[in-house]
Amino acid sequence: MKKLLALALVALFVFSAAAQNVSQPYQVKGAPVASTGEPPKYLLWDSGKIFVINTKGEVWVHNVSGSVGNAYQIPGAPVASTGEPPKYLLMDRGRIYVINTKGEVWVHDVGSTVGNAYQIKGAPVASTGEPPKYLLIDGRKILVINRAGEVWMHDIGSTIGNAYQVKGAPVASTGEPPKYLLWDKSKIFVINTKGEVWVHDVGGSVGNARQFPGAPVASTGERPKYLLMDGGKILVINRAGEVWMHDVR
Repeated sequence: MKKLLALALVALFVFSAAAQNVSQPYQVKGAPVASTGEPPKYLLWDSGKIFVINTKGEVWVHNVSGSVGNAYQIPGAPVASTGEPPKYLLMDRGRIYVINTKGEVWVHDVGSTVGNAYQIKGAPVASTGEPPKYLLIDGRKILVINRAGEVWMHDIGSTIGNAYQVKGAPVASTGEPPKYLLWDKSKIFVINTKGEVWVHDVGGSVGNARQFPGAPVASTGERPKYLLMDGGKILVINRAGEVWMHDVR
């Protein structure tokens, strides 16, 4: 009996250690976000920085560490101004990807300046199966989640690969209607209208949704305007330009 009790306690400890929770929100003090220059059109996150692309295509940046730094402009080419009107903007590893209404993929390399847009030829993005609902990016892959909850991927190389489906559980189909979809560490995070966080692991297939218990997301302070995620942190930028964070651990 004692041996069984000990094994149960060990199993409970292992389960608790493996479980992940959403922390209470805390504000990252500093400069307000998306309040400089022309009105913001897109907010992106990459390598500890918030990138604000305004209606002129200018790129403004806030460094985020212990506080939110003042906005500074990266000079160079305007973003989302080439070819057909932009439909989606994504960012990863110093590159801004612009997917236009034709499904073409245009790229700006971002360093000390914003490089001119160049097209990556290949298959059109977000044109297969059901109409796309969300686009995410992970390194050299673009993920398209359609209205049926299916996950389709395009590999990014010297060309854009044809779309292929990652079979498995439908995404954003559990509980309350989804409000935001985020990507981090091979996981799709679904934040619904109640602020609950549901997660799908994505590998060779899409895992079933599981809820991360904890604090509701995007429910503190002003009404949220943008949600970003990276490195186990969910960033909520509200209409006052304040930045709130939830640790996911």
